[in-house]
Amino acid sequence: MKSINYLLFFSFLILQSCNIIDLTELNVSYYPSERDQIIKEDSTLWVSFSEEVNKDDAEELLQLVGPNGIIEGDFYWTNTKLNFKPYQSLITGYRYNFKYQGELETSSGLNFSVNSDIPFYAGTNESLPVLIDYSPFSGAITNVYEPIKFKFSKAMNTKLFEEYFSVNPSSELDFSWDDDKTTVTISPNKKWTNLSLLEWKLPTKITDSTGEPLPIEYSDNFLIQLDTTSPELMYIVPSILNTTGQYSALTNLSLEDVENSNDIYIEFDEGIDFSSLSSAFSITPDMDGHIKQLSNSKFVYIKGNDFEPDKEYSITIEKGMTDLSGNKIPADLNFTFKPNIPPIVIEDISIIYKGGNISISDAQFNSTKLIQMPASFTYFGSNEKDYALQFVITINTSYLEEEILAKQNLIQTIGCELTFPQSQSYSSPYLYNSNWNASGNSITLEFRGFAIATNDEPIYYKFNMASGSSSSANKSGSYLLDDVYFYFNAQGMNP
Repeated sequence: MKSINYLLFFSFLILQSCNIIDLTELNVSYYPSERDQIIKEDSTLWVSFSEEVNKDDAEELLQLVGPNGIIEGDFYWTNTKLNFKPYQSLITGYRYNFKYQGELETSSGLNFSVNSDIPFYAGTNESLPVLIDYSPFSGAITNVYEPIKFKFSKAMNTKLFEEYFSVNPSSELDFSWDDDKTTVTISPNKKWTNLSLLEWKLPTKITDSTGEPLPIEYSDNFLIQLDTTSPELMYIVPSILNTTGQYSALTNLSLEDVENSNDIYIEFDEGIDFSSLSSAFSITPDMDGHIKQLSNSKFVYIKGNDFEPDKEYSITIEKGMTDLSGNKIPADLNFTFKPNIPPIVIEDISIIYKGGNISISDAQFNSTKLIQMPASFTYFGSNEKDYALQFVITINTSYLEEEILAKQNLIQTIGCELTFPQSQSYSSPYLYNSNWNASGNSITLEFRGFAIATNDEPIYYKFNMASGSSSSANKSGSYLLDDVYFYFNAQGMNP
């Protein structure tokens, strides 16, 4: 098997050396570039290529088609951009097709196919009332109560719209407009005819508020089918907000994988009544969050607080939740999970003195049993105010370099205090400095102000690291859940 793999590899190299394999791509961009885009009447159309192409062939592929057929114009080039200027300005309100289709040859001798057909309008956003968006989309299957929604580029004449808009099969309609009269929601007075193909039309008799008519007649259809089945949950998984501001479902993960960078994505197999889901959804402990609707069937629970490490959470969607046809889920949906946020664990604490160190293990934590320093250990420093020990704390996770505030808050949970003798002659040590290692999982703290005592008068200290909170959590949300402390006998010798 290995010899076959080597043979394939060397064959691939030979093919590359002979230029038989070429992964070059020709990138082509257009103006106008979007369907139903509105451009000015005197605009220049263009096609831009990522490399040199045969110019004569490139010009032959461009066609601008208007209401009366192909429109002629002048061609000129700007580097690798082919520009087309119609002989006459385009007509406001008309729909045109910008076509670029066929075979292209590049200057390097490679052939590529292009196939673009972009419909657009001539005019300006101020001059044309254009249908920008609508729902349900073409061929959709909806219930008998689903409203039709239209969004236009300009404020519409609502009276003419309601007079000339039509649906087949016919139905008594209720119209609801937004404040700027650009968006209308049309609902059946009772319900649509079940098991019918409903077709709607927007004729050109409909105008905007200034009297400009629709440039073309719009029409489409969708299927009405009464829903009698209960909705089914498809996903309840972590979600993430991407760089475009959209929530994406991490369907390859489970709730056990959720981190503080995630919210919770919820998807059903059909449209859900949003208010019923909002009422039926709960999470314990409460996270002061809310549900955002992404579409009829897709939602995201946006948490108000961070998840806590090593804590169990429960999600319930009660059986009162319904789909858009009023069908309820037959039973509560319950999910229990523990987020993927481990608590901080102290793996080791070392006490460093002049000439040596001792390591404190977790078995010695949180015990009143004294840890004995070596009989002849020596402090750092040259006088009583400077007598110092260093404590190196190693944890199971790490802090990033930029997490300055969280690291400062963690340091504030650490202290060293005198516990015996209780005398005005002695005082607790103070933190002199601290330093994190490059990996962010170990911190060295130097405490100064330790005392020199005689054999007849022992001195005991307590080192303590208090449990943390979200203020001392690292980016993953990890912090120390319980206090960690130990007592030690610091019978230091004079340096």
